[in-house]
Amino acid sequence: TTVPNGVIRYTTDGSDPVATSETYRGPLTLAVDDKGVRIAARAFAGDGRVSAVRAATFRRTTLAPAPARASART
Repeated sequence: TTVPNGVIRYTTDGSDPVATSETYRGPLTLAVDDKGVRIAARAFAGDGRVSAVRAATFRRTTLAPAPARASART
């Protein structure tokens, strides 16, 4: 949803964004450990209204190689 004259603010410390939180300006680069990092964002309108908080937790994963396939015989 578009918020006219709005600003998106976010946190990475597990708290919900407030009017003084970091302003979202573009893609983020995050240090993610095994515990993960929670990103929370909220839109702040110029007239004082705020949106609901939207959040997601990102965790580091280790990908395992695909199992070897049996070769086809002719």
